Amino acid sequence: MRIEGEMTVYTAAALHTQVSEVLVKRPSINLLDLSEVTEIDTAGLQVLLVARRSAEALGRQLQIVAGSPSVNDVLDLLQLTQWVKPTAAAQTKP
Repeated sequence: MRIEGEMTVYTAAALHTQVSEVLVKRPSINLLDLSEVTEIDTAGLQVLLVARRSAEALGRQLQIVAGSPSVNDVLDLLQLTQWVKPTAAAQTKP
């Protein structure tokens, strides 16, 4: 699933609805591509955390496969980088 644009207090309600519907209707979706997120705040982070908890309640693990610099900065600041699934290139680095 790809999320683009802002993940802020202004878009959080719509994003929450969108992500929740996708998790329920499309059980094959377990990966989030956030490479096109332009801005994220605590409301956007809350959407991600609720989505992760919802996925776990459905017996699935939600992973971020790509994050924009904004997303990566927030995840790094909050020590949540373990949530990001390493790419094949990152796995082969010494």
